[in-house]
Amino acid sequence: MFLTRQQLRELTGTSHKSKQLEWLADRQYAFELDRHGHPVVLRSHVEQRLGGGSAAPASSTNGEPDWEALGDGTQAA
Repeated sequence: MFLTRQQLRELTGTSHKSKQLEWLADRQYAFELDRHGHPVVLRSHVEQRLGGGSAAPASSTNGEPDWEALGDGTQAA
């Protein structure tokens, strides 16, 4: 759900919370502070920002394959 402290260090390149806060704010990452003043960042927000996300393909609404995704837009016989 949230980045671990280690993941936050890897993302920001620093273990100093003041520098982490600065890095996150400069790059407009959404975060909250925990009761100790450490940034708390949603893992899903970072994945979205870095182009990640679910690897599961989107399902068709009618149960049929998306034939247009094959390129020429025609259905195979």
